[in-house]
Amino acid sequence: MVGFDVSRLRFELPFFFGGASSGPAPDGSTIGARVIDARIDAGYEFLRWRGLTGFALGEIGATSFSIDAHGAKWTYVVDRASNLGGAGSVGQASYSLGIQAGFEQFVPFGPVDHAPCGLLVSLRAGYLGQFADGGWATDGDSRSVEGLPVVDASGAWISLNVGFAAEFTRWKRE
Repeated sequence: MVGFDVSRLRFELPFFFGGASSGPAPDGSTIGARVIDARIDAGYEFLRWRGLTGFALGEIGATSFSIDAHGAKWTYVVDRASNLGGAGSVGQASYSLGIQAGFEQFVPFGPVDHAPCGLLVSLRAGYLGQFADGGWATDGDSRSVEGLPVVDASGAWISLNVGFAAEFTRWKRE
């Protein structure tokens, strides 16, 4: 994630890519799934005190999920989908709006006034509401595929994050 703030206005550009694969079957085949999620977050920092920041954000984002359509013993997609043809994988794109609030603590590496780098511990909670999806389609030629389940990512969430942070300005936090 890349983030920055101007005065107390906060902007973040979180990006996530993940993939998973089944272990190899006796015939050597595997089945994989992939997800890509990109968002734009904007909001306000309502608290700044000794490295602790409280914030509230609104967000808009897009997510793409795809899964392999064929495999030696993998028939879930083939058994349910129509208009699949010889496509290697199928995918679904969705779009969402969300809100979140949280707190983060910046722990500097060195003296507080002179350390632009440190550890960042963050606790966040929010709600993500999916407002549109592109339906299932074959990857590559984007033919519409019917018969697969509807995927809806709407719901509440909570996360605890630990990471590295660097301040690229020389101003001191309030």
